[in-house]
Amino acid sequence: MSLVVVRDLGESYLQYRATAKQSIATSDFVEDLFQARIAALKYRATRSEESSEEVQSNISEIIRDGNDLTVFSGNAAYSRDIEAAVQSSQQYLAYFEDLRAAVAREEDLEHTALELGKSARKWTCRGLMPLL
Repeated sequence: MSLVVVRDLGESYLQYRATAKQSIATSDFVEDLFQARIAALKYRATRSEESSEEVQSNISEIIRDGNDLTVFSGNAAYSRDIEAAVQSSQQYLAYFEDLRAAVAREEDLEHTALELGKSARKWTCRGLMPLL
């Protein structure tokens, strides 16, 4: 009788540990998603290289951690949800790269336009000087 109780207790403990590991992994994954969202908002506000690198780092962490589904091997529904989040994160990272390239082009064009404006004003002023 005590052998059966000990065996059942051992099985319950193993289930508890598996559930606890899944809970910790889920919490870590949600935290990574939250950090990535905050970093993306920061990038939108500042467009700084530092915040851009933070976004890329956070998204890469989501992809890396999400690809390790061994903790969820007994739970197909969670595995599918995390795989979907990883795929979305990969797509987001690709779009973010496109955004960074567009922002760099925009800043370059803005700089060029400012320089051309300065040059045009200088030449306009030189052209008006003889008339004064």
